[in-house]
This record gives sequence, structure tokens and C-alpha cells, in this order.
Amino acid sequence: MHTPVPCSELEALLPRFIRGDHEVAIEFDRIARPLLMTYANRLGWFLALDQREEIVQQAFLLLVGSAGRAFDPSRKSVQVFLWLITRRATREVGAMYTMPGSRTRPPKRDESKVAESPMARVVSLENLEEHEVPPVKDSAKIVDLRHDVAAILAMAPVGVACALSRIHLEEVPMGVVAAEMGTSRFALGRAINKFVETFVT
Repeated sequence: MHTPVPCSELEALLPRFIRGDHEVAIEFDRIARPLLMTYANRLGWFLALDQREEIVQQAFLLLVGSAGRAFDPSRKSVQVFLWLITRRATREVGAMYTMPGSRTRPPKRDESKVAESPMARVVSLENLEEHEVPPVKDSAKIVDLRHDVAAILAMAPVGVACALSRIHLEEVPMGVVAAEMGTSRFALGRAINKFVETFVT
């Protein structure tokens, strides 16, 4: 079960933290850190635990920089904005631990290989039934599978990617996610279906 995030407090504290108001720094850290850590664990599943903590630290640095000043509550909720900041932080931290010559970003859409089935599902590996989990022989292949899921989310439009992550990874009801994004569950469902259709052969 996920601990409820005090959205109203985040909404009040985030703009002040971004402006460098030291009076709210400790309180913002207390409230935002658990949420950022949850996002870091999801987005940085291919990194070690201590490296995921680096993602959180990098996210805080981004918030007090130019990336944080881009926050506009009329366009994105606090949670969606923090998700995007954490996603950028994950890429930056992941790049620091990437071997020379390796990719630092997921492959582009036309370079990704999609399964031969007529429809590809975007789901959490943790939510698959035992008989649905693809057979793997070693931990390296498990990491590859997780990279594939991350690559699929990276190909999705920002709003759809956030929604899919909230719905399938955090197990938040679609109606709640739609409300957070300021849209209806039907409109969100159409947007997700449109993205899924890109995988139809």
C-alpha cells in the first residue's frame, strides 16, 4: 500500500523551494523525499539502491536550477512535474554509470524491436502472472527486460508515460490519475489506446 502524498502541502512548498526559500527546505525535503524515492525506485530499477538515492539528490539539484523554474501548476500537477524531474535525474545518474561507448538513453522508436504479437502491452513485470513472465536464464537478461519496459515508456508522450507509470507501476486507479492530470478517464483511455496502437503490426 502506498503512503498518501500530501499534495496540498507539496503544491504550497514547491514554488517556495524552487525560489530558494531556505525556511521551507527541511519541510519540503520531509514531504517530497519519499515520493521522489518511490519514483527513483521505479525509474531507476536497473541501478543499485545507493545509486537510486543519487537520483533523489540529483532531482533536488534540478529543482533548484533552471529545470525547477519551469514548473507551471496550470499545466502540470506537482506529482507529474516531480515525476518528470525524477525521470531526467535518472537519465543523468544512469549516464554516469554507463560504460564508455554504451547508450545513455533508450533507443528511438524506429530502432526498437517490438514483439511479434499483434498488440504489445505496457505492464509492470511485477504484475505479470507466473506463466506470463518471459523465461530468462540470468540476471543480465532480467535487466535487459526492464530496460525494454523503460524504453517503451520513453517512447510514449509525456502525459501518457506518466499515466501508464502511475496506473501500472504504482497501481493508482485510472480515474484518480485522470483527475490529477485534469482530464477525464475516457480521454486518458483514448490517449493510452492511441499510443498502444503504434505497436500494432
